[in-house]
Amino acid sequence: MEEREKSAERENPDIVKIVEDWGISNNGISRLLMCGIRGREHLEALDDATISKIFCDDTYLGDCVVFRIKLIQWRQCNGNEDLANPENVVPPHQVSNPMHMVGN
Repeated sequence: MEEREKSAERENPDIVKIVEDWGISNNGISRLLMCGIRGREHLEALDDATISKIFCDDTYLGDCVVFRIKLIQWRQCNGNEDLANPENVVPPHQVSNPMHMVGN
């Protein structure tokens, strides 16, 4: 593991542990961290378009599929029923108040 990855893991043990348990590759985890996905609040706010941007390279296709499935399951298990499906999340740039992330 590169020094940058080790440093990111120490700074973000929560997000790293979650996505490691999902079976996301080390490269996929590094990609999430490089894109600024660092905490549970980010997992709650991710929408489909953003997930596609994070895993935009074809080499991440497997991680993208697994990430979407596991994100839905994680949201359901953590009481985020309204946000369970990334398609239901309104991207922050489409709302005037970024704290309001759920579409109607």
